[in-house]
Amino acid sequence: MAVQVIGFGVEVGANSLNYGRGGGRDRFRRDYPSRFEDKSNSGRSNNNNPPSRHIWVGNLPHTIVENDLAHHFLQFGPLESVAFQPGRSYAFINFKRDEDAIDALNALQGFPLAGNPLRIEFAKAQNLGAPNLSCALGN
Repeated sequence: MAVQVIGFGVEVGANSLNYGRGGGRDRFRRDYPSRFEDKSNSGRSNNNNPPSRHIWVGNLPHTIVENDLAHHFLQFGPLESVAFQPGRSYAFINFKRDEDAIDALNALQGFPLAGNPLRIEFAKAQNLGAPNLSCALGN
């Protein structure tokens, strides 16, 4: 017995998958970015904070330890500090230079760390208008 397939084609495009029989149900549209697509955009993150040497790293696995986390970021330049509490899903990484933080954000955005794709943003700038208490107290 021979099987004959007539009039069935598959068309694959960048944002759609279209089966050749027409109709709305046979078409799959993707109007949202895939989590695996490149999310970097020339040194900017998804938030409105300006590029700086301070970055927030989210979606961390709860089993990660500070040394393992720092290891991934040290390849981009020297770190000033790492603010991390075990069991939390986020950390703050402070580089010594802005360029290193920008490079790390671009390279590691979406990087799977223990199965979790990293979410990285520039950290909010500190409030520069607040008075420095040590100066106000004469210290």
